[in-house]
Amino acid sequence: MKYFDPFKFDVYVFDVDECILRGHSLIIISFHIFKKYLIRNPLISLKFFLSGTVLYLLKILNIKDFQKSNKILLSFFMFGLKGSNVKYFLEGISKALNKVEPEFYEFLERIGEKKLIFISFGIKNLVESLLEKGFKSNDNFKIFSNTILIVDDKILGFKDEVLWRREDKLNVLKSEIKHLDRVLMFGHSENELKMCEFLKNNNGTCVGIGNVKKKHEDRFDLIFKDWKEFMEVIRKNG
Repeated sequence: MKYFDPFKFDVYVFDVDECILRGHSLIIISFHIFKKYLIRNPLISLKFFLSGTVLYLLKILNIKDFQKSNKILLSFFMFGLKGSNVKYFLEGISKALNKVEPEFYEFLERIGEKKLIFISFGIKNLVESLLEKGFKSNDNFKIFSNTILIVDDKILGFKDEVLWRREDKLNVLKSEIKHLDRVLMFGHSENELKMCEFLKNNNGTCVGIGNVKKKHEDRFDLIFKDWKEFMEVIRKNG
């Protein structure tokens, strides 16, 4: 594998689910809340079971190849989440963060004060907790994701317009980088391909981490199975 210096860049862009996280946060959170309500309120628990099951089926049946299924994923997630106790929601976020490899935090620490951009079709609350948990030395970051509206410890819905189109990710990227910025982006799926194409023509590099499909491999400059492998290469080469 040809080595590159991952610390020479000006801006670092990250996808979250199945890239930073080993798994999908919406599914992890839904099934956690399902288990919490199973004894306390079986009717609400059933709603979360249906929500989590649909999310899981959308993933394993590969329906996510169709862009609109991103919106379907978010709709079913909120179907289950709306009206639930925020305590269980936050516990679900903690469960999801347990799926983050320590090597990811190590990489962030080594980046230092560079600009970080997180662009995710998941939930902003999780990314905020991710940074609070393992990375406190840099406040030069921006998060573009979906914010959950919480009132009186209850989940009411999404606070703003939902981020779900692949063009949404590309537009965020274009608006946040300057003409001469050297950009390193981490992703794994078709949702990042438009950004990869843009970066290849604009002084950028795309790294695939996680389950990158074979048909998309040529769209990424480098591919690693996980953050552990990525950091092993970095350590080996200095």
